[in-house]
Amino acid sequence: MRLGIISDIHQQPQNIAVALEHFLVERVDLLVGAGDISNSYKSLQQVVGTIASVGIPAVLFPGSHGKLMAWQNVFQEVPDQVVDGLQHRKLPLDGFDLVVMPGSEFFAGGEVVLTDDGNSRIEQGRYFSSVNDLEWLVDDPSKTVIACHNPPLFRTDQAVDYAFLGGKNAEILPGYDATYYNLILNDEEKFPVRRENRGYQPFTAKIASVFHRKEEKVITAHFHESTHKATDRDERSIPEGTWTRNLYHLASNLDFYRVGIWDTRINSGVLEVKYKNINLGKFF
Repeated sequence: MRLGIISDIHQQPQNIAVALEHFLVERVDLLVGAGDISNSYKSLQQVVGTIASVGIPAVLFPGSHGKLMAWQNVFQEVPDQVVDGLQHRKLPLDGFDLVVMPGSEFFAGGEVVLTDDGNSRIEQGRYFSSVNDLEWLVDDPSKTVIACHNPPLFRTDQAVDYAFLGGKNAEILPGYDATYYNLILNDEEKFPVRRENRGYQPFTAKIASVFHRKEEKVITAHFHESTHKATDRDERSIPEGTWTRNLYHLASNLDFYRVGIWDTRINSGVLEVKYKNINLGKFF
């Protein structure tokens, strides 16, 4: 089976058409939208509508920007081939399950929060997405793919959660924004930009307990600086096109025209995957 992976479209909803055109050529079987596919109701409606019009089956879920009511309203209007990942957390596919972990620990106006408190629930206008759900969502760890927005916590700059951020007066800006402002600010206004791993530690611990044999396959997003990085749990680089049983891959950053493709197979009773990174064009 072939998965086409998108995420982090943000304020560039027109970019989805470029990705879908490529995925049609690549004969993608399922589109996985791993969060931040819009920053507003209008752009979410445009992105989801474009996907529905092309006809590629898809599962989409919010990341750090998703507004809960806007999400729910848009998904009342789409055909069944476009699946709401908040409502359907596990999809049986071709010999394996795709398990969805929406939300983010660090979010920008969003209402879908990654947590390790209890199980997932809607409370006070927010969707609390609990990593504890993996305990009941994962039936066979050797035949499961996790799709998330906020990755687990790692240690090095090779990992999928490595980012840089900065700001002043208690304001925090993500890497590209922080770097841009430092380029245009006067010298006395510049601020330090720190680099660190920003994944969610309880997510790391839960994956380790559920996937004890290191056979997890995880699609991640969120940290643009790590786009197209791919490692195993021990942060060893996995080369493109290599079949593997243990992969963490930050596959997409579509506001910068970057997407990914996964191929899957069952080998000796275990799911294996290989990935391809795709740059669709320039972003400036």
